[in-house]
Amino acid sequence: MNRLNDASKKIFLLGLVALLVPASLLFAGVRGGAFSGHSGFSGLSGFHGRGAMLHRIADKLDLSESQRTDIREVFQAHRAEIKAEVEKLRTARQEQTAAIHADAFDEDAIRAASAKVAAAQADLAVARAKIASEVREILTPEQRVKAKAMMAKARAFAEERFQRFRGRTGEGPFGGDEE
Repeated sequence: MNRLNDASKKIFLLGLVALLVPASLLFAGVRGGAFSGHSGFSGLSGFHGRGAMLHRIADKLDLSESQRTDIREVFQAHRAEIKAEVEKLRTARQEQTAAIHADAFDEDAIRAASAKVAAAQADLAVARAKIASEVREILTPEQRVKAKAMMAKARAFAEERFQRFRGRTGEGPFGGDEE
């Protein structure tokens, strides 16, 4: 079995971390009502995972009610687009899995399915970047600095967790020595 090299692992890790905070905000917006009209996020009060994270992000950024409303409108404006892109990615991943686990090995089919996954990921990344850009425009310069610091902290946390995982299982996600 091929093992992931360090560069691949870091790319995977950074990609995962880069999705954490923006994806939480994004998917809360996709699910509807990202921010309430008062102190927090609507429809998520009983959801401790994502809802709690969204509350902390909004509170740490000290978003005004106007900013919460504006950000909610950004999410709502892109809701259908994001939903379609997420579905396209889900379908592409299913097709890739089917190609990988087909009865007969077919490299061309696997490569074609993998290319569809890559294209779907790129399309979703572009859509997310558009939303992030629009949200950044709503934030004050001080809030943008805070948001960048929060992302750096999240990346450091994820890196530390990955290193702990490596230490517990050997030398990587598959155990054993990496070479």
